[in-house]
Formats: sequence, C-alpha cells, structure tokens
Amino acid sequence: MKRTDYRINPEKMFSGDLMFLSNLYACEIPMNVLGHSFVFGSAEAAFQAGKCLDPGHAQLFTRVADGAAAKKLGERVPPRKDWDMYRLAWMKQVLTCKFTRNPELMKKLIDTYPLPLTNTNTWGDTFWGVCQGVGEDHLGRLLTQLRNEHLPESYPLPEGLDVLQFTHMEQGSFPWNF
Repeated sequence: MKRTDYRINPEKMFSGDLMFLSNLYACEIPMNVLGHSFVFGSAEAAFQAGKCLDPGHAQLFTRVADGAAAKKLGERVPPRKDWDMYRLAWMKQVLTCKFTRNPELMKKLIDTYPLPLTNTNTWGDTFWGVCQGVGEDHLGRLLTQLRNEHLPESYPLPEGLDVLQFTHMEQGSFPWNF
C-alpha cells in the first residue's frame, strides 16, 4: 500500500502538505442544518452555519468564497444560546461529513497515521488548537478520533518511524516519510 509523504511545519501543522486538515480547506460538504440540505464550500462554512437558528442565515454560509470568509461572516452571526455546549458535537459532525463524503481526503487523513495531529497555530487559538505549547486542541483530538475510527485493522505501521521525533521538534519543517 502506497503511503503519502508529508512535509510538516510544527509551528502551523495544518498548513502546507497538511492543509487538507484545516477547516479553511476548500471542499464540498453536504450537510443538513435545521432540517434543510445545504452544500458548503469548507468545513469552516459548515461549522459556522451550525451557530444559526434560522435556515436563511445558515444558507448564507453556502455563498461565501472560502473558509476565511466563512469565519469572518460567522463573527457577525448571533450564535444560538447553547452554542458553547453544542459546538464540539457539531464540529465532530462537520468533520465526519468532510472526510466521509470526500474519500480522497479520508485516505490522506488515514495516511497521517500514527502522526500526532495537533492543530498548532501562531494566532492564539487555544480552544481548537495549541499556541506556544498551550491549548486544548479539540480540532486535533477530533481529527485523531475520526482517523482512528476509520483506520483499517491491517493498516501497517511504517518501519523506523519515531513519533517522538516529531513531538520534540522545535522549528522548521522536515520530511515525514512513510
């Protein structure tokens, strides 16, 4: 089985070769929101639509140009009152749809095994990621959980792979060869 080679920047892990892990990555995600079927252009758009209590507001997220625009629009939408309790479950649903409805992305996600998926960032997001070693990294945890749920039983561990080598890297990118 041919595996993918990734180049990883530990400072901003979900970029470059691993940009597909980012919620800003452009891909079609069909989802139901408030009983209506929509197709979103990124996981960020689908996630932000989950804040809405009005299908008309949710539909706005199908029209945004990219994930960054969806994030910006989401800052202007008043979130549902239970959003803080609901957002993790909604993100899990969004990621499940993103990867199960896009088989090429699921293969790439599985090919990251056993790499620790940590949403490192430089902009201070410590809920969905880790910044300067601090954070809850809910996005990385959800992606790891999804990957592990879809990992074939016979999936081989690459020979000579040292996962600790990655976790102790301080800077720069390096080849992660499988």
